[in-house]
Amino acid sequence: MLTLYQFQEAAAANVSSRVAEYLANPQVQTVNRKRHVVPFFHALSALTGAGKTAMLAESVAQIAATMPVKPVIMWLSKPRSTDGHGDVVVVGIGHRWR
Repeated sequence: MLTLYQFQEAAAANVSSRVAEYLANPQVQTVNRKRHVVPFFHALSALTGAGKTAMLAESVAQIAATMPVKPVIMWLSKPRSTDGHGDVVVVGIGHRWR
């Protein structure tokens, strides 16, 4: 188990609290007269080596611990620049559309 630095713990808590806020009041979109909940989207940007993976792993653990059904999480990473610094991690959380 990793021990996070204070800034990493704060970032993880920030992401998980934003998810909780969104799930409490999700954005709904109507398509063809059917209502769909728009999946949560969050982008995290930090320098290479800042611990984005550890921060998001902790966020996912916090999010999953609060949900009755485990969420579907799509986690993508794409370098923002050619020098390898400043990767962007995108997290999308969705649930079954009703």
